[in-house]
Amino acid sequence: MPDDPPRDPAALLADPRVDSEQLRLYDGPDGGPLLVVGCVHDHPASTFRARALVESLQPHVVGVELPGLALPLFERVGREPNDDPSAGGEMSAALAAAANVGADRTGIDTLGPRFARSLLSELRRESASLATLKRVLGSISDVAGHALACRASAALGPLGTAAPVHERAYDHEITRSAAPSTQAEDEHRQLTRSLSVLRAFEQPLANDVVDAAREATMVANLAALRSEGSVVAVVGFDHLSGITELLDNRGLTRYDPSGKSMDRFWN
Repeated sequence: MPDDPPRDPAALLADPRVDSEQLRLYDGPDGGPLLVVGCVHDHPASTFRARALVESLQPHVVGVELPGLALPLFERVGREPNDDPSAGGEMSAALAAAANVGADRTGIDTLGPRFARSLLSELRRESASLATLKRVLGSISDVAGHALACRASAALGPLGTAAPVHERAYDHEITRSAAPSTQAEDEHRQLTRSLSVLRAFEQPLANDVVDAAREATMVANLAALRSEGSVVAVVGFDHLSGITELLDNRGLTRYDPSGKSMDRFWN
């Protein structure tokens, strides 16, 4: 069984897997507090971080980097006993924790009117060529196909397969049985390596367009969710800087994550 996280945020932040560098805490007069949790997809340290923070903070809403169509299957995977530490990863872990504390659950990524508007805005801003447009549409088609496969499997109930979740899982050599410090060190190495690759190679414009549209969509969705109360959002680390910039531009107050600052989730 996975280790139980402490309920006290200050004690939780002492766990090496709850890396404050991967947390962005915001608050403002127009809604509840918002904590954005950056993750390495399916990594045991990230999976612990997502679950532990939701269970400790007990927000009103948990939003995850998934289209709404995919949500039911990831929720089902999170409820099922499974010895595979990558099963559903941090998304299923956060959703399961949200259900445990009575929080609403929602997908904040793509495939909705906000995403369509953001995507059109990015395409116009970049004066995208026909080749770029084709690559963008291909990427969106892939996301939509995966989301539909998830929804179809979830709709079949016990007869449905969790394959759409498992097929997209990332493999990691480290396991959840490793010591917390070992998990944290391995995650940090992967983050450092990934950042080095991102800086060394310029990704295609189509990827930039889609990523920018996704991040704008997630931030718009999170801004709307704050009207319902406190929010914890779980996203991939590669979107964290873009989401941070957009949230900063909205004029929200950003706080350094600490036991005291995260008390606002209970105020």
